[in-house]
Amino acid sequence: MQENPSAARRARDRRHDAKRRAEQPWRALYFTPEWRRLRAEHLKREPWCRVHAAKGEHVQASHVDHVKAHRGNRAVFFDPANLQSLCATCHNRWKQAQERSRFLPVGVDGWPTADDERTPLPQKSNAVPSDCD
Repeated sequence: MQENPSAARRARDRRHDAKRRAEQPWRALYFTPEWRRLRAEHLKREPWCRVHAAKGEHVQASHVDHVKAHRGNRAVFFDPANLQSLCATCHNRWKQAQERSRFLPVGVDGWPTADDERTPLPQKSNAVPSDCD
């Protein structure tokens, strides 16, 4: 007998959620009254998606996103200046893809810039590479 596809999907989702909770315990911060209050206040102040607003478009925001990754740092997590409003499309496509990539922001000098205190940066060297003679 074949298992119900929706039941299989729910079971897979439960396993995925349990794994995320174990690997990222800071996700519990999203369920605190403090976050819910901050999120509601932010959406009231900034109701439009920031990405679309930059293009002159008005799209209702549904997500409050952290500009700088917090990784469980409560001060960064609850900092109102570190929040931006995004629509579901921008949050789920653009922002999530950005967070999952291994891309490091690069400065005008071509060297990676630190996006937070956890990003290890290579040491700049004034030495000219040997293949540039």
